[in-house]
Amino acid sequence: MKEFSFDMEAEADRAEMMDEAVKRMEMLGLPKDTINEFKNSGRSRFGMENGRRFPLSDSEKEQIQKLEKNGKNLVYAVIRNDSRYGKMVNYIMVSRYKCDWELERRSIMDRNHVIAHVHNRDCPGWSETGIIEVKRLPEGMLDRKML
Repeated sequence: MKEFSFDMEAEADRAEMMDEAVKRMEMLGLPKDTINEFKNSGRSRFGMENGRRFPLSDSEKEQIQKLEKNGKNLVYAVIRNDSRYGKMVNYIMVSRYKCDWELERRSIMDRNHVIAHVHNRDCPGWSETGIIEVKRLPEGMLDRKML
């Protein structure tokens, strides 16, 4: 029987989170130029909607700063989508807790599930962090899969 050992206290620094984000971007099939841009800048500079890239708005950049405050998370992709509950902005991210990374990678590989903060622009009180399913589109774009 294989034994598992988790250090629940082990936290990653920004460099480790960057490496993990790059691995996940590769797993999701994002374009190489997008991944290289992220590596060079250390930031997500664009988002995706309906299979196209778009520049981030000022409010989206501010939300990323809030999510990354104190090194808690690192946002590596942004997806906008409409739903019956409002206009959503999905901030796909890596947390600083290394003990979660193996399971999160497996969720990407097996089910296209990612960790995200979903901001509801129409009803901000309904915003939350959790797991969402993404679908892979041509040319390395992502969209949120809605039920």
